[in-house]
Amino acid sequence: MNTEKHLQNSSIKSRIKFLLSDVSVYGIATALYSFIGILSIPILTHNISITDYGIFEILISIVGVATVLGTLGQDAAFARFHYDVESPGYRDNIVRLGFIIQFTASLFIMLCFMAIGTKIEQINPSYSKSVQAVLLLAAFVIPATSSYNYIRNVLKWTFRRGQYVAVSLLYAALLISSYYVLVQYMRTGLYGALMSMMLALIVPLAIGLVFFRAIRIGRIDFSYVVPMLSYGVPYMVLGVMNQGLRVVDKIAVSFYQGVEAAAVYAVGFKVASILLALDSLFHMSWGPISLAIFKESNAGKTYDMALNIVIGMMSLSLLVIAGFSDTIILLLAPANFLEASTAAIILSVGLALQSVAGIASIGIDLAKKTRLLVFSWCAGASVALGLIFQIGPKLGMIGVALSITMGFVVEGFVRIYMGQQVYKIRFREMRNVFYIPLAVLVMYVINNLPVPASVTNIAKLSIIAIFMAYWLKKLKTVLNVQAC
Repeated sequence: MNTEKHLQNSSIKSRIKFLLSDVSVYGIATALYSFIGILSIPILTHNISITDYGIFEILISIVGVATVLGTLGQDAAFARFHYDVESPGYRDNIVRLGFIIQFTASLFIMLCFMAIGTKIEQINPSYSKSVQAVLLLAAFVIPATSSYNYIRNVLKWTFRRGQYVAVSLLYAALLISSYYVLVQYMRTGLYGALMSMMLALIVPLAIGLVFFRAIRIGRIDFSYVVPMLSYGVPYMVLGVMNQGLRVVDKIAVSFYQGVEAAAVYAVGFKVASILLALDSLFHMSWGPISLAIFKESNAGKTYDMALNIVIGMMSLSLLVIAGFSDTIILLLAPANFLEASTAAIILSVGLALQSVAGIASIGIDLAKKTRLLVFSWCAGASVALGLIFQIGPKLGMIGVALSITMGFVVEGFVRIYMGQQVYKIRFREMRNVFYIPLAVLVMYVINNLPVPASVTNIAKLSIIAIFMAYWLKKLKTVLNVQAC
């Protein structure tokens, strides 16, 4: 029995055990890939100027938007259509078609990026680097990243564990090694940071294409182009809006406080992105499982259990970040980045709720009504942008962080509501979402107690340990009850 059929015919308890074991198998590779931004902070912030680092972060955010635009949502479209029919020929065609659509689009986006990208000079007119050279390096990152991510998704969604792990680990190792050699040892600055990204993509991309070739390269039925674009384009719009906020926030901070402040804010966002790394680690396995079982009668209970796991994971992470953000920042970056700790805590709340929404809004995917995601992000983006203009000038990066977080919160709740309307799934464990703001509130109170730091550290570690024990016991109890 293959993995898909095994999941369809298994109990809730067996599915969750499979999920957790799958996460542990993929864990090292996915964690390294997702934490690469965190691991790169010490090398980059200690070896390039704070101005260069600010420019680098803004530029990479813009490249991220361009990359998402070039995918046309085909990573999501492939994943959804792949499980509609069990025919190997149908599934192979969907894989090939998705790759061709997004590779062609990403090349077009790369050319557009090079044509209009000189506007980056407006970020800092006095910037001394050659903008043309910087743009050329950044432009080639777009199709390379798009292709590499698609191949990783194919390996993930088709349960090719060994190949997925190999490609992911290789990229992480090459990127960190390239940063060390080019940025820290050879002192090539911003150019070296961008070149490192290209070097890290080339080898795993080539190896990934070899794995990709194994999926029967042959004739392509283009009749599926319209359905795949109809499903994927809303995801592309969603991704552009999501990544676009990460450009707007950094540019807003640079406008209100300077590029150096944008660099500090970027470090805060990367620390908060620890939650994104954990979320991607969970969804790396959960995504294929959720679509493989959705036709089964007990799928709703499995979804509810997954939501419970995510809420606990996010709450525990918030306890750590809110309790020790200053320490984390000082371990990663120079002391002049310390202000990033407050931004990290604020942004973590929004990202945690986004993670919860990723589970609780699964109905949108199951109903194939991804266009609704555009409405949810329009609501979130409107709130975020409105607040940035209102409180950003007064509070600087803290105001921008608050604005982005409120945008994430609004988008998440709107998405959950629409998901419930189009595909009804009863999430009983949704009530536990209050643990997320409670975690930050508890750590805020402890941090402001008029007692020595040693006492507050003991109190914070105790709270973390107690919550972990409580949540593990709760999960075990719920899982045993649902299995009966």
